[in-house]
Amino acid sequence: MARPGLRFLDLYYGMNVLVILSYMLTRARFMSDPSNLAKSKFGSFQELSKMEGQALTLLAVALPLKFYRRVSLDGFMVDLFFYCKSAMALLMWYMDYRWSILIVLSYLALAMLFPQPIYRGPTGAVEFTPQTFHDTVMAAEGRAGEAGDGSGGGSG
Repeated sequence: MARPGLRFLDLYYGMNVLVILSYMLTRARFMSDPSNLAKSKFGSFQELSKMEGQALTLLAVALPLKFYRRVSLDGFMVDLFFYCKSAMALLMWYMDYRWSILIVLSYLALAMLFPQPIYRGPTGAVEFTPQTFHDTVMAAEGRAGEAGDGSGGGSG
C-alpha cells in the first residue's frame, strides 16, 4: 500500500511550487536594474517591499482560515496554490504588467499540462448495491424500533 503523503510528490505539486518560487527570480531581476522602476507602478524598491509585506500578511491570515475550514488536504493545497499565485500575479502586475501577463499565461499552461491528480486512497464512502442498501436500511430501522419500542415503561 502506498503511503498517503507520497501523493504530494506528483508533478502537479512540484510544478506549482516551482512557479511560485519563480517569483524570487523575477523579483531579483526587477531589483537588479533601477531603470525597471520607470516601467513599474512603484516609486521605489521600498514600496515593493511594503506591498510584498501586505500580500504576505493577507496570506498569513487567509491560509490558516482555509486550513481550518478545509474539506480535504488536497483541496487546501489547491487553495494554497491559488492564493499564492494570485498574490504573485498581482505583485508582478505592479512591477511590470508584461511580466504579469506572462505569468498568467504560464498558469494556464500549467493547469492544462499538469492537472490536479485524483486521490484514489481509502475513503469513508460506502458503495451500495440494491441488496446492501436494503439490508442497511432494514438494520437501521430495526435498531430504531428497538430503541423506541415502548418498553421503557412510560404511561400508556
